Amino acid sequence: RMLARQALATEPCLRLPADAPVSATSLLERSRPASHCRARPPIAAALRGTLVPGFGQVSSRWRTVAGIVVLGFVAQRLHASQVSKRDAREYYQQYVDAPSIHDASLYWGRADKARRQTDILIVQASTVWLGALAEATWYEWRLGQRLRFAAPVSPPDPSR
Repeated sequence: RMLARQALATEPCLRLPADAPVSATSLLERSRPASHCRARPPIAAALRGTLVPGFGQVSSRWRTVAGIVVLGFVAQRLHASQVSKRDAREYYQQYVDAPSIHDASLYWGRADKARRQTDILIVQASTVWLGALAEATWYEWRLGQRLRFAAPVSPPDPSR
């Protein structure tokens, strides 16, 4: 059991050959930590992440949590940008209706500040969304590369 745990700690997706004893395969499976041992095509992760922020990360427990955090952050920033945009429009309308130059100047400054805040919030949301998209694609590609070399363990060939 200790040997199986050590081997799985190094390579969590380790497999035994098909002709291995059932008891050894069973022991290995019981000792296996929860891990993501199947890679999606990177394009699938990219498409999922493009449709919904953070959805490309959904592949294991902790990656799902990361995807939910990304979705929450992006949704919050986009909502805040809409609120800021509405405020900018209201301040602009107050600027147009201002009775004095002093009030007009005050409302113009507030409208401009709210407009700049809207832009900042949209850039933040876009940056996190694109970063999560790139990370999900890269993660699935790297996992596929690693699993490609995680062939079943087999006994040495006596003919060599």
